[in-house]
Formats: sequence, structure tokens, C-alpha cells
Amino acid sequence: MSYSVFHYPLVIRQVDEWLVLSIPDLKVSIVEKAPAGKIDPKFLFNLSKGIGKLYLKGYDVLKNFRHSNKKPPQPSYIKGSTSVHDDIITVKDVAEILGWSEMTVRRRTDDGTLPHFFVGSHRKYRKSLIDHFAEIKT
Repeated sequence: MSYSVFHYPLVIRQVDEWLVLSIPDLKVSIVEKAPAGKIDPKFLFNLSKGIGKLYLKGYDVLKNFRHSNKKPPQPSYIKGSTSVHDDIITVKDVAEILGWSEMTVRRRTDDGTLPHFFVGSHRKYRKSLIDHFAEIKT
């Protein structure tokens, strides 16, 4: 199978005051300054430019694999998740995993402590991220 750069997961993590954007499977990364305080539109614009730069670097790596007739690495996937939908959990599920009340989960969501997204007006969470949060919390 021929992989495109979009088959590979993008990782964004913060290290001190820096954001490290990487495609670990292709061993490419860039570093951007993290925002001090609230995230504003300028930061989001710069972040999207950084992601674009990262994918261009990944594209070059894949092109080099093709030109050298080497097989590129197989893209990695989220461990333990067979489907994106299997990984989506509710406030109640998060409360059970973390041993918190549902109200505490909602407060920690609203203050930005817990990674989340909305489906309509309902808070939803990725189980893999909540499991990771539970590990670092203990």
C-alpha cells in the first residue's frame, strides 16, 4: 500500500513554553512558541501554518522513501481503539474512570483541564485521552 502523509498521526505536545508538532512515524518535527495565556486567532493561524510546514516535511520524507525504493514505515494508530466511535465517552463515563462526581467533570471540562469536544450541546471525551489523564493524575 502506498501511504500519503495524511495516513500518519500528528502529535502536538507542550514542553515548557514550546509546542512540539511531530509526525513520530516519519521522524519529523517542528517547534513553535506556545501562547502565554488565552489562545487567540493569531496563535491558531500560526499553529495551522506550523502543521502545514510539518506535513510538507513529512511529504518530503515519503518522497525520499519512494525515490530510494525503500518501504515507508506503516502508520501507527491509537492503541486499544478499533474505531473512532469506540473511543468516545460521556461525562458519566469520565466520572467513573476518574472517581469524580459528574459536576466535577463538568467543572474541569469548563476550566480546560480535561480535553473534550461537543456533539451538539453534549460534552464528549476520547477514552484514550481520559485514560492517559488518569495515569498522570495518580
